[in-house]
Amino acid sequence: MSHPSITPPATAAAHPLVADYISLHNEPSAEGIAALFTPDFVVMGSTLPPEGLRGEAYLGFLQSLKGTAFTQDADTPVELTEDKRLVLRWTLRNGETRLAGGVDYLSVDGGRISKVVGVY
Repeated sequence: MSHPSITPPATAAAHPLVADYISLHNEPSAEGIAALFTPDFVVMGSTLPPEGLRGEAYLGFLQSLKGTAFTQDADTPVELTEDKRLVLRWTLRNGETRLAGGVDYLSVDGGRISKVVGVY
């Protein structure tokens, strides 16, 4: 899962980093996190501890979602902000039941995710 540095395309819809990020939610693993994230990454969100999640804590969070499906919202392409964060609108479902939805802002450093800020 090596990804090139992000360049400012008109839209980032096809960026492979996003597909790997979605896959990691659906099949979490320590190896997947190590390949996709920088060593000092942090994941922030309104329902997470104020200091965010890192390493094993983030893996545990992803594993707690087992049995659900994390998907990109249909008809909402991934965007790129002026400060080069990828913007992913997502939905979390259990079967046909929608559990949550929101937006993840992915900061990228050297082709790997360094920070996620989730708004939901």
